[in-house]
Amino acid sequence: MDDVRIGNVFFSDYFNVSRDTIKEHGAIDISLINDTPLFVDPFLIFESEKEEYQVLHTEITKYLRFLQSRQFVGDKGEFDRLLHFDEVKQTWLGFSLNGNAGLGLGRQFADALIKNISNIIPPKDNDLGIDIHLEKLCLLGDGIGNDKVSDFTTNLIKIFLAEYTQQFAIKNIDSALLREVPVDKAVFDYNTRRWKPKVFTLPFHSELNDYVLLTPRDILTKSDLWINNKGLYDQFIELPDRISNEQLRDEINEYISSLMPNSEEEPSKEDLQQLYSKVMKKYPILIDAYIKSREDDGYLVFEHSLDEVAFVEDIYSDNAKHAIGVLNQDTLFYTFGDFNNSYDEAMSKIDILKDNIENNDLYRMFYDKDGKRVQGENGLQRLYKLIWSASKSKFDVNPETNHGRGPVDFAVSYGSNDKTIVEFKIASNTKLESNLSKQLDVYAAADISSKKPHKICVITCFSDNDFGRARDILDRLELDTTSNIILIDARNDNKPSGSNA
Repeated sequence: MDDVRIGNVFFSDYFNVSRDTIKEHGAIDISLINDTPLFVDPFLIFESEKEEYQVLHTEITKYLRFLQSRQFVGDKGEFDRLLHFDEVKQTWLGFSLNGNAGLGLGRQFADALIKNISNIIPPKDNDLGIDIHLEKLCLLGDGIGNDKVSDFTTNLIKIFLAEYTQQFAIKNIDSALLREVPVDKAVFDYNTRRWKPKVFTLPFHSELNDYVLLTPRDILTKSDLWINNKGLYDQFIELPDRISNEQLRDEINEYISSLMPNSEEEPSKEDLQQLYSKVMKKYPILIDAYIKSREDDGYLVFEHSLDEVAFVEDIYSDNAKHAIGVLNQDTLFYTFGDFNNSYDEAMSKIDILKDNIENNDLYRMFYDKDGKRVQGENGLQRLYKLIWSASKSKFDVNPETNHGRGPVDFAVSYGSNDKTIVEFKIASNTKLESNLSKQLDVYAAADISSKKPHKICVITCFSDNDFGRARDILDRLELDTTSNIILIDARNDNKPSGSNA
């Protein structure tokens, strides 16, 4: 057997700095395997009492006002210079499951921003007295999501993130792991109307040939921005009452009543959202009323954000790190046997995972300190990838690109003719049966002598109902005795009470 070899998974691993030191600086120990599922919420910057964040908010609004002043008529060059930004992938934050390269900001975002810039920036004497919020772009119906707003905000505060990281790095990281690097588009010169680079001393990942940026946890969130579409629709019925102009308020309420269907049946959620959208296009002051309500409740944003960041840290940082340590110390997961093919190599690791999740304490990795479990198939796959990617082997273990075949997670290969695809599915997925049925021939034929890619499916169950449902599906599809479909029982209510974390 080969010796145990563990790769660097987290910032703390690669740059040889303690997690406590990172936390004391106010940052999180990001993964350097794939994105940590957090993003910047500009409302956290707006609402903060920290002086440096108030400066950031001022700079963001200054740039937005500058964009509003530009006409861009026939000047594509200036349009591109001022509005086209790459994703700041060096933060390792976002939705990417494979590495840190997301889609970034494209022409759609730039066009939507300029189209709506005058709506985003209210007059200083606006009726409701609301401030400027870039997040309003998400509410104006142009298909702009949280990630785009976060990416744009991150670009506008990139110089702050570079200074924040540089301060930490010079104090805490070996100089051999640092490098002076030019950070592109770090400073905007309002005189020349151009973005300029600036040189910083930053942690440098030599294997990826790129620098790394840390982000303060107190400007991060996990799911929706504080100002978001779901909140807008949820509060819609209350919004007219927030308008002080009685005549306008009555006019809006009458218009809403005129659009309501005469049928006795309750309108669907989709029908209501279409109705609300129509009303808000006619009366955009309702969007401002929603934003005002979020400003009024802004003091609650910090507790909400802290809870979300704590969950992500528990699952994708602390739990993943602990699981890697347990598998390294107590099992042969990171030791490579004398296997002659990638299929046996992959099955060996899955057997170890299954045994330690079902019979030891490794099931705890799926739950945070409050017992809340990892959410959705994406979240499950992200955690498995962090653990598996710590592996270093003669077998290449890499995330597999989805070429339309379905949610492929890992390709374990040994040369060009020996490849095994491992998929991680969650039992509660409503499309589980459909996904399995479309690939019956693949799962039913585990012929490891074939030169075609082999496939293994790992289904993780978190409840008694899910476990029973998965068994029923496999029985209906006649896959219940198939060796390359593995059920893992990760329930936390059926394990021995004597288990210790």
